Amino acid sequence: MPSSSAVFPFLGRNYVPSQLTKVPDEILAEFFLAYLPCEGEGWQTEAAGGHEGMWETVGQNRHPSVDLSHVCRRWRRVALGTPRLWVQAEIYVPSFPDSEGRISKLTDMVRALTHRSGTRTMSFTLRLMARDKGGLGTAPIGATVPFKESVQDFVDAVCVSSARWRRFSMSGDETYDIPILKFVDALAGSLPALNYIHLDTNFETQALPTGLICPLIDTPALKSVTILQPYGQLDNLPLAAWSSLKSLTLGSWKKAGFGVGMHSRTALHLLKSLSSLIHLDIHMDHIAPNQAEGYSPVSLPHLQSLSLKGAAVAPGFAMGLTLPLLESLSFTSLKIMHRERQEEGILESLSRFGCTITRFELDMADFSEAFVVTCAESLMHITTLNIGELPPRRRNMQHEAAIRNEDLRFRACLGLGVPTPRAPNRPTCLMATFLRHLTSPFDHEGANFNGRRYRAPNLEFVSLSWQTNLRGMEVGLVNFIRARSGHHVAHVNTARPLKKVSAHLYGMRDYNIDIQRELANCGVGLGILDLQFAYPVPSEHFY
Repeated sequence: MPSSSAVFPFLGRNYVPSQLTKVPDEILAEFFLAYLPCEGEGWQTEAAGGHEGMWETVGQNRHPSVDLSHVCRRWRRVALGTPRLWVQAEIYVPSFPDSEGRISKLTDMVRALTHRSGTRTMSFTLRLMARDKGGLGTAPIGATVPFKESVQDFVDAVCVSSARWRRFSMSGDETYDIPILKFVDALAGSLPALNYIHLDTNFETQALPTGLICPLIDTPALKSVTILQPYGQLDNLPLAAWSSLKSLTLGSWKKAGFGVGMHSRTALHLLKSLSSLIHLDIHMDHIAPNQAEGYSPVSLPHLQSLSLKGAAVAPGFAMGLTLPLLESLSFTSLKIMHRERQEEGILESLSRFGCTITRFELDMADFSEAFVVTCAESLMHITTLNIGELPPRRRNMQHEAAIRNEDLRFRACLGLGVPTPRAPNRPTCLMATFLRHLTSPFDHEGANFNGRRYRAPNLEFVSLSWQTNLRGMEVGLVNFIRARSGHHVAHVNTARPLKKVSAHLYGMRDYNIDIQRELANCGVGLGILDLQFAYPVPSEHFY
């Protein structure tokens, strides 16, 4: 049984339990509610097996309201009498046969939450754990039957309160043992209180995933929809039921079969019925066909954030949109399919919305230098720039090691004054090229900057991420920050000084370069400018 000081650390070691006896139950209940994590944050994971014997274990995590109800009789009475303490749960659902006992405990816990929450709306976050294929293969014949029955009871226990769901999130892959389609059936029913839905599951075990009935057709309160692995046909989306939607995120449709997916024309057709959107994030699976007829005009008068992924955007998409309140434009997780048309589409978007957006995010894919120059010149009103490999891409480790060693030998020879080998003649990375075009030209000897040639003159916050080719990055960063730090008087009336620069340079530490020291030697005031440099180990998970 936890102590009150363990539940509320701010009480201190000298806390006397009697100090809270005079606190009214209503105030104590507010303390309890403040102790709970914010929705979506979850709670701290206990040591594995630490509470395996308790029926109120949620996966490997213990529901925080349980701690509150186990301190003393009064706290338990107040906790059980406060329905808001029992309206949310983050549940890790195992998918291997030897978890039958844990599934039963999860079922009991869900039933307890449903009962204790009274008539309050509820929030469920389900994380389906990967199936232990080895365990299934070695399990005796018939050993999985009790497990499947337990899982079915658990799913029924969650779905019984679907009419009171306010937030529902489910992630993980479908298995033959966890009937995800039962949740789909529940989502297809009446959900009068549902405000937020997040689905990140696939349906690979289904023979005909495109034949599934699309859920979320009776959700009058729905404001946010995230479906990261959509399935079925685009025509099946319940657009009429989503007319009041504020936020929409749709991932790639590539698992739904050939000929199914999103491109610029289908996206505009979808958006005609969603005029109330404020945030939009769509993965484009294809480049729109190059047809002679123009795009049908679409107006989204409330949209503030637009994010496009995958094939991004074809020419004509931006001209078909009217977005008077757009503030943020993002192109990430890009896949080059037709470079000329994709570059034209992105530049058209910048030309169309460049007068209103203040935040721009770009995944620096295999673009041409002409695109980089034009893009930099289009950022006239941008104050926040997030640019780089978003997410990091595949690296050729052997090739990069050879390049790095050659650069290090070249610098060592220069430092020692000995004859140097021929300077490496390799292309500078695209990110360094972009930084060079954001840096006002100047004379290195006299430090004579030309403020009139600044691109993105309002830039204040910059975030960089790069790993595949770091050649030229250190020089580009030093020159860019030096030119835009505002320590030269001539810059005051020409461009805003940078306020914050953060950079994630995967593997840059191998070059043995101290960028902060270089900047300090150049006279940059590091006490004023917020610099955050990270040199993480390159990821093995590639995009």
